[in-house]
Amino acid sequence: MAKGRESKQALIDRTGRILAQLERTYPDVECALEHTSPYELLAATILSAQCTDERVNMVTPGLFKAYPTPAHLAKARQEDVEAIVKSTGFFRNKAANLIGMAQAVVEKHHGEIPQTLEELVALPGVGRKTANVLLGTFHGVPSGVVVDTHVQRISRLLGLAKGNNAETIERELMAIVPQQEWIMLSHRLIHHGRQICIARRPQCIRCPLLADCRRVGLPELEMPTSVLDAPAEPQQTRPSQKPSRVKKTMAKGIPLKSTRKATATTTPLASKSKKNIAKTQNRNGR
Repeated sequence: MAKGRESKQALIDRTGRILAQLERTYPDVECALEHTSPYELLAATILSAQCTDERVNMVTPGLFKAYPTPAHLAKARQEDVEAIVKSTGFFRNKAANLIGMAQAVVEKHHGEIPQTLEELVALPGVGRKTANVLLGTFHGVPSGVVVDTHVQRISRLLGLAKGNNAETIERELMAIVPQQEWIMLSHRLIHHGRQICIARRPQCIRCPLLADCRRVGLPELEMPTSVLDAPAEPQQTRPSQKPSRVKKTMAKGIPLKSTRKATATTTPLASKSKKNIAKTQNRNGR
């Protein structure tokens, strides 16, 4: 669509159409991190930084088996936790954050994960994004918009936000998206980023949001050319006729049998009768 200046109302109207299309495309999406309690979701979200949800889901069963509650994790040794979460990347920082979070939960909240944004962001390793994930996914509280790498990239491509960091983009989205849509917006944009609006190869032509996407930062979209408009491939020119079987036979030095189709140029002299030779000599005056 055109990328001219857009009024505030036009932006809100376009955002509404995008939200409706996302709901039609991804009606039943949910958080991909596997969990059964606020503690498990909080720990899994801390591990998900710079790591795929699939990898986190491979690691957390072992982590929760060894440390089933914050009280158990609070007493863990750093190196033991590091060994379990190593494959998620940045494992030393993550192990320290997990243990620090658990210790703060035990000391300040009697071992129970707090349920307010202010208390959550005060825990080691817990920022707005992690707190929003916990409150929105587990408690259904729309405390804000979860802005991960997918949400940040796609909201800028759509022209819904212009900020260069998660905090700024979250404020921009909260200003134009109804609060009751904050939780599902994040889930749907994350799924959209994994399935269609892929970072290095966005599938714009088959994107259900294309009509309302401003495609900020992307080159002009080239629609596929019809096969009918494509230049025809040059056809191979066939020889006017196949090589004569007579010539092939002569090349092998095998005498030809007399045939009505044989010509003077292809018939061996030895096959002519003496009578025909004499007639030919008389016509030539010899």
